[in-house]
Amino acid sequence: MKVKITSLIGIGYWGKVHLKYLKKIKDISIKNIFYQKNNKILNDESLKKFNLTNKINKILNDNTIKFIDVVTPIHTHASIVIKFLRKNKKILVEKPLLMNKNQENSINHLIKKSNNLVVSYPYYFSKSLNFAKKIIDSKKL
Repeated sequence: MKVKITSLIGIGYWGKVHLKYLKKIKDISIKNIFYQKNNKILNDESLKKFNLTNKINKILNDNTIKFIDVVTPIHTHASIVIKFLRKNKKILVEKPLLMNKNQENSINHLIKKSNNLVVSYPYYFSKSLNFAKKIIDSKKL
């Protein structure tokens, strides 16, 4: 089994949720975790065994890293994804991906060259949200 080297971009609440699941995947090796502004994570004992960095270019220019998991504030998603798509990395990003039409055009242009982008929507399979949607769709409320 070939180990896939990945980096986690963002280590806030959702970043820690993603990290929990990434650690369970046998053929994934987490090379870096990118953090921005939040220096308290440097003291987080559960993260001590990971290479923490606040320099995104370190990850961006590392040719051994093929997979990126982006879990950052919403307004940063598109710009980060565009940078990593240009480097031909495979990307999983939390929703929403876009904030405006210009970002859509840039990303569409890049993904036409490669199919390296997946946008995660964690509530898609939520039983309670799907039940609420059924009620709303039935127009009984």
